[in-house]
Amino acid sequence: MLLSICIATRNRKNFLLETITCILEQISKDVEIIIVDGASKDGSKEQIESLNFPPNKLKYFYEE
Repeated sequence: MLLSICIATRNRKNFLLETITCILEQISKDVEIIIVDGASKDGSKEQIESLNFPPNKLKYFYEE
């Protein structure tokens, strides 16, 4: 069974990587992380896009 976790964010680059890491450390089963970014201007988009997660593990949506 796949567990989907949705994270809503806006200008929280400093917390995103820590949040993703915390989720992955606590959940050993199949998990997908969905991040919905509300037009961050702090480099969050670039940070997430630079991560090397498989597309089935991390989905990123940028809302302008």
